[in-house]
Amino acid sequence: MGGYDTTGTAYGVAVNGTTACVADGQAGLQVMDVSTPASPQRVGGYDTDGEVMGVALLGNYALVADRLEGLHVLNIANPQNPRLVGRISNNGITNNIGSPHSIAVHGQFAYVVGGGDTRLYRVDLTDPVNPKLAGVFKLRGGAFGVAVSGDKVFLADGRSGLEILGDMGFRIGAVRPSVPGGPLRIRWNVLPERSYRAEFTTNLGDINVNWQNLPAVPVIQGTQGEVTDTEGGSSPRFYRVIEE
Repeated sequence: MGGYDTTGTAYGVAVNGTTACVADGQAGLQVMDVSTPASPQRVGGYDTDGEVMGVALLGNYALVADRLEGLHVLNIANPQNPRLVGRISNNGITNNIGSPHSIAVHGQFAYVVGGGDTRLYRVDLTDPVNPKLAGVFKLRGGAFGVAVSGDKVFLADGRSGLEILGDMGFRIGAVRPSVPGGPLRIRWNVLPERSYRAEFTTNLGDINVNWQNLPAVPVIQGTQGEVTDTEGGSSPRFYRVIEE
């Protein structure tokens, strides 16, 4: 029916109404007017200085997966002049998003995978101009593509084939001791074929938080993990769960 020869190598595309955004490799993001499918026209673009591999749309925002420069959030309300409004780099220490190749959006979250990376990154887009890394999940293989439907995430997981993850809303909570000062049970939802360890600290206010392993071995039953802290009910403690 129609087409447009972009200046780069087109790896991905996302469409909203009459606007199509093309992940155009080293040429960045290309914004196209496709109101006439037989004759699409380029109306704007943005050069990320890296190599754009994937793109997804959230309202007036284009979420750009650049394998060299990380995740870019562009405001495309004016398609002729896309503006960078938020970013998560791939060279940070605490907010690192690997080497993004493919991206999918569902609700307030974006799900990002790299070209063969063994991790899935979940990004909170409640405030699109201030994206926050909300979770990193270890995969069986190296993922090249991602899609989301309902509460399930589908991954093209390289040599491991198709991998399907369930509810990605990681939650952790505590069960109140039956007697004051008694043992405290820590529970969290788990992903299949994963192992975990639980840690605690008594002070989150320190610059260098001293996390310590709970001595008890976590018990996994179905989609729930649980560990008991025999001293948890007698003194204030903070907990976290680490996927190994």
